Amino acid sequence: SLARVPDRIIGFATSVPLTVARDITALAEKFGIDPQNIAYMAELGVVKDLRRKDIGTNLLREQLRRLPEGSQVLLRTTAKNEPAKALYRKEGFVEIEGMIEDVEQRRTDGSIQADRRIFMLKQL
Repeated sequence: SLARVPDRIIGFATSVPLTVARDITALAEKFGIDPQNIAYMAELGVVKDLRRKDIGTNLLREQLRRLPEGSQVLLRTTAKNEPAKALYRKEGFVEIEGMIEDVEQRRTDGSIQADRRIFMLKQL
């Protein structure tokens, strides 16, 4: 899904079957999560200057509406990202205790940054 204004894209969201994200699938299975019939919310983002204007909420809800009733949705977010965690909780996601992932990623300035991710799950 995309959120647009006339001259630019201002937000995006995408989900895929969990089995497509093999590294996440392997971790989920360690926590007793059967990867069948689970969607993985792979991306959700809004340009920085337009955050906190319900764009992310609307994109998330649009993605959730597209998924079959009775399925589950798994997502991950940065452990320190309190606004994102609050959004996901408000939309019915529950943190999976102990399911974390430590990653390193290259930033746009070329530096490497360590990041701890948590996982959250929602039953539709």
